[in-house]
Amino acid sequence: IGVFSAEPGKPAFSGKDEVLKLLKTLAPKDTVVIEARFADPMYEMLRPLLPLVILSSDMPKEEKHKPRPELGGLSIRQALIAVGEGFRGFQADAWCQMLVERMFDQIDDVPFNKSVVVICPDLRRENEAWALREIPQRETPLTLRISPVNSPVNEHHHGATESPIPLQPRDVEIINDHAKGLPAYWRSIVWALAGSLSPSDLGVVLDAATPMGDADALAKFVAERRAPVNGEAVGAQA
Repeated sequence: IGVFSAEPGKPAFSGKDEVLKLLKTLAPKDTVVIEARFADPMYEMLRPLLPLVILSSDMPKEEKHKPRPELGGLSIRQALIAVGEGFRGFQADAWCQMLVERMFDQIDDVPFNKSVVVICPDLRRENEAWALREIPQRETPLTLRISPVNSPVNEHHHGATESPIPLQPRDVEIINDHAKGLPAYWRSIVWALAGSLSPSDLGVVLDAATPMGDADALAKFVAERRAPVNGEAVGAQA
């Protein structure tokens, strides 16, 4: 499952990562959720330069945008952009190839008695979307387009990192209206998947007990699944 924004760079919180968090929460216990990001190799390349910093895609935004002497005064985000664009300069699909290879390596490590869902929440370019749509041995590749409404402006947007991704016939569009709150958005995600996946595929992605109709009931269900059990949140497979 790949996730991209209908308005790249315009909103600060389009809701791409929230799709990942929700599906991790609602995934059945016999399903392993693999998080695959195009940016992961870029973070790995920066780690030797910032050994005391915990680099990850979910690090605080203020840390990501702070100038770093170790990077010649660049912020981590600026350095990531430089690395990303540098590789694209001589091989446009470099990061696509890395993601697919890393993804299959992770799938190979999953026990045979487990189902697997791969979620890529950081699609930003058309070739990245097609890299997921055309992955071999996938019966139902799915890309979700998030259309944010009433969202704040992203002051840190860098136009070089993103470009519009045209909607394809099989893509699913989800409206994320910030004015309606998170439970309403969760409900939109669940309904979008219910309407686009076969029953067997839906069972792999979502627990059969997931409430489908009521946003408040879904919010309660999510809260219960995210409550720590023996120190570990339920449904947080990775």
